[in-house]
Amino acid sequence: PCSSTQETLWTAQGEYMGLPAPQCEGEPNPTPFSAKKSTQSQTMVNRATFISETIPDDTEFAPNTPFIKQFVFRNDGNYTWSREEGFYIAYEKGDVFSEITRVDIPDGVTVKSGEKVTLKIPMVAPSKGGDYISHWIWKYQGISFQTDFWTKIIVTSPKYGAQLLSQEQSAT
Repeated sequence: PCSSTQETLWTAQGEYMGLPAPQCEGEPNPTPFSAKKSTQSQTMVNRATFISETIPDDTEFAPNTPFIKQFVFRNDGNYTWSREEGFYIAYEKGDVFSEITRVDIPDGVTVKSGEKVTLKIPMVAPSKGGDYISHWIWKYQGISFQTDFWTKIIVTSPKYGAQLLSQEQSAT
């Protein structure tokens, strides 16, 4: 009798790869099909390990101050990262510090397993004083992997700073 379950597989690029018909005892297995041919043949494991960053959490900025945030990651997966393969980081949620919402692996750069890459995001501190955080995430061909990482800053307001100074002076 025919099996009532149908095997579901995924290619290394994450596309659906299924069997066109249920398997029946005594019949040859049908040929798997896929909508997109994989360029890397092993089972994919994507893992980005955060190594370091410029501008640590809670760095203070004056309103509207431009800055460049750099993140260093190590490829601890088994696939080579490149722009051509579709690896990038993307804005996920939170405060927006940049018109840029996607940063690709630089052109011509490949990051093999165990290697590091530095990605730079030009940003601008918001115009009002306060605490701000912008979350980013790794993506592979539009599919998120890994946990998010962020930029967390404090925008100092000249008015707020003057109020604190005034309060401190009046207390003494």
